[in-house]
Amino acid sequence: MAVRRHRFSSLTCGARGDFIYGTLDLMSTGAAATLASRLGKVELPDGFAPDLIALPPDGTAGVLTDLNSVDAVEFATTTPFAAATLAIPPTVTGDYIGAVGIAADSTRLALAVATPPQVVTFNRAAGTVVRTASETPATLRYQGNTIDFSMDDTVVYVPGTAAQFNDRVNLVRTDNSNLADVLRRLFTPGGFQPVQARLSPAGGQLAVLMADTAPDGEADLLSFVNLATGGFVTPALDLTATTGGTVLAHDLVYAADGSRVFLAGLGAVVAVETTAPYTTTEIDISLGAGDSPVALALSGDGAVLAVAVDDAVGSTDFAVIDANTLEVLNTQDLPGIGNRRALDIAHFATRRIAMVANFDSTVVAVQTESPYAVDEPVRVADVQGAGTLGRIVSGGDVIAVTNLDEPAVYLFAPAAAQ
Repeated sequence: MAVRRHRFSSLTCGARGDFIYGTLDLMSTGAAATLASRLGKVELPDGFAPDLIALPPDGTAGVLTDLNSVDAVEFATTTPFAAATLAIPPTVTGDYIGAVGIAADSTRLALAVATPPQVVTFNRAAGTVVRTASETPATLRYQGNTIDFSMDDTVVYVPGTAAQFNDRVNLVRTDNSNLADVLRRLFTPGGFQPVQARLSPAGGQLAVLMADTAPDGEADLLSFVNLATGGFVTPALDLTATTGGTVLAHDLVYAADGSRVFLAGLGAVVAVETTAPYTTTEIDISLGAGDSPVALALSGDGAVLAVAVDDAVGSTDFAVIDANTLEVLNTQDLPGIGNRRALDIAHFATRRIAMVANFDSTVVAVQTESPYAVDEPVRVADVQGAGTLGRIVSGGDVIAVTNLDEPAVYLFAPAAAQ
């Protein structure tokens, strides 16, 4: 195994510092979990390369796609943790699946196939296809990982990323009607490319991250869509100008009441009001130059925002923000995450507990309320010396984690829920 450098606390050494290990494979220390523990493991077919993963709000029957094909499986989050291949129609061909969506009531599933662009909707209970939507010319191409369903489950919101049609958000039908596949095209102000489109909690608004000069996968613009009128309700907000030229957003989360969105980008968490005058607030969670928020997760009660931080100087890799007052409640340097290793975060829905994941598929559970207790780190990989983080997602009282080197899904639950 390659020698890696991690930062953690050691009671035996009595000091905080950098420790180098060679053959040690970072696993649970064996101490009893105080916050969260491994619930189970879903074994996937040999050769399945984990890519996109999604859990419904109730935490049951997650979905995982294959990186190298249009194959996908549904997996149970209760014993015996079985997985079953989705019956994707043979007419649906392509390179891979670019985005996944699950309806709020868990009844429908949508897969956005990247090439050629199609959206396939499933009835989850029956396991049958409701609709396969496509367009010529192909405007449905999207690689943004997540697509949202409308409140009545009849539409998904698909940003267009095809080379010549990357100036719109498509409203794509998911029902079995004979109407055209695309209900409406929402053209972005200025013709900017949408990077991500997320639906507000009440369902009446889309927040759309867009790119002008930002690198691939990042956004330097934000705008909102009033879905009742179909129009963008404000000129695009220039994030770099608003925040002093430092912020490029790559993650967006609505507040529980829809009054603001939170963005993760370079240098800070940014809160933006969703009504005029669209006030922007930069929230500094850094304890040192270069600390950068990389992922966000709202608690189930909507009270706090948990933040994973890429700590360039090793001073903090986790923060908690009051979602109402925008006060930074806590920052921490978590055990086992390491300098510049934090990548993603998820939050249980019914407990004030988040899990931070790093590049090496090490996860750490941490309280998002006082006393902000922390569990021992756990490495989510049963393959010795391998385990590059894939994804971490939450649904109900379940958090699911994958790594790129193993065909499996690891499931965690709050300790009290075991």
